[in-house]
Amino acid sequence: MSVQSTHRVAGPYACNGLTKQFPFDFKVFSADEVVAILSDADGVESTLNLGTDYAVALNDNQNANPGGSLTTQQVYGAGYRVTLTSGVTNTQPQTLTNQGGFYPKVLEDAMDRNTIQVQQLAEQVARCVKVGISDVRKPEELLAAIFDSVRQSQENAAQAQGARDTITALWNLVQSAAQEGKERWDELLSIVRQAGGRAVAGTYPKVTVDARGWVTAGSALSESDVPTLPIDKVQGLQAMLDGKAASSHSHEMAQVNGLQTALDGKAATHHTHDWSQITGTPDSLGVGQTWQSVSRAANTTYTNTTGKPIMVHVQSTGDQSVTVASITVQGQTLLSQSYNGRTASISAIVPHQAAYQVSGSPSMVVRELR
Repeated sequence: MSVQSTHRVAGPYACNGLTKQFPFDFKVFSADEVVAILSDADGVESTLNLGTDYAVALNDNQNANPGGSLTTQQVYGAGYRVTLTSGVTNTQPQTLTNQGGFYPKVLEDAMDRNTIQVQQLAEQVARCVKVGISDVRKPEELLAAIFDSVRQSQENAAQAQGARDTITALWNLVQSAAQEGKERWDELLSIVRQAGGRAVAGTYPKVTVDARGWVTAGSALSESDVPTLPIDKVQGLQAMLDGKAASSHSHEMAQVNGLQTALDGKAATHHTHDWSQITGTPDSLGVGQTWQSVSRAANTTYTNTTGKPIMVHVQSTGDQSVTVASITVQGQTLLSQSYNGRTASISAIVPHQAAYQVSGSPSMVVRELR
């Protein structure tokens, strides 16, 4: 049987994270002659190992039905590719002697092997960089030209990066100058505003100068800027002080302008108030509260809405063998029991907005401090 197919590659097959079996339709003599190449998302190739990474199932008749299928041990995600080819070694294992048999299948396999080797070589040469048949350049000259173009491209890229760095530096200088100009303008506006919103003719008594010699601020003299001088150095001051009163002297209230008016209507130092007149009255238990008899149904929920804590007292009396009084506050039950007709009583504090219940048997009296 002749070798009908001229190609020696199956794929590349795009992986999807699910597929593990990949077919091929070229003839091989054994499973170890099937080669699997795995490419990652960046195009980096690696050769998988038979048995460790994949298994091969050959069709029964490689002449009538060449090829088979390759199954990987694991699945590969999107971005990976699997390519199959043959790896028939460039050897001739058949030996014919004048004393041995001369079988057609032996000759056919040998010629098929040579054909497969030629196809493998042709496939590899087809992927090489080649010069034209009429090109006077040698292959090594073409390769040198390619490397020279790569080098030139790298130099151009470096020059472009240098130009970019220069432009970035210039831009930063422009930005810095613009910011500095804005700051100087803001300082000038500040000086103008200090002058009442307009430039005033004349000179400023005090100015601030930065390291570059620029005037950055101006203001009038303050008290701290004036030096201490003897009284005789200040013109007219002694004459103004002559005849004035001594430092220590007294005045009638009427002599102090506005003092009597300011004091009119003010309270005396000692005075009294009713409790209701004092703001911020304490919310403590017992403050402003009295004991009151109240009507409360047993096991009915009530809520303290007085604005402060209250105290609830339950007293139970009767002639039964067991007398019970209880109060439940916020789910917690307090219980008192007496026996042989004696009185049972219990008290509890109920916070503001807290719910409570009371009960007593056979009868009860409820009082609240509220």
